[in-house]
Amino acid sequence: MKEFKLDETKKINIGFKTPEGYFDSLEDRIMQRINELPEAKETRIIPLYRRKIWMYATAAMIVIALGTAFFLEKSVDDVPDHEVLENYLAYQTSLNQFDLLNVLDTEDIRAIQTELPVEDKDIEAFISDNPDFEPILTE
Repeated sequence: MKEFKLDETKKINIGFKTPEGYFDSLEDRIMQRINELPEAKETRIIPLYRRKIWMYATAAMIVIALGTAFFLEKSVDDVPDHEVLENYLAYQTSLNQFDLLNVLDTEDIRAIQTELPVEDKDIEAFISDNPDFEPILTE
């Protein structure tokens, strides 16, 4: 391999040179071109205190308040009452009393029994008032 000596090798001409005194007169030429441009329209400055900023701020606060009230409003219809739940469980599902007894523990069953005290005379009165109920009992 040939030894390479930087000082002794022929220099490569890159082809680009700046003319003499180019950077000395650059600033003057740029300023001359800027001055030759047509005058731009002066922008109109409107101070904030002249605008109706208080009206806009008030309108924004009203919109935020109404939006918050709209999204946070809870309707009474969102929570179904007990009768609706009972009807759903009775007619729309395949649950029967044995399924419920398997899910409920003895404490839940005792709580239900204490909440709904039914006496024998009430049962007899119900059967005597509803004659269509008696064939179901005899089956």
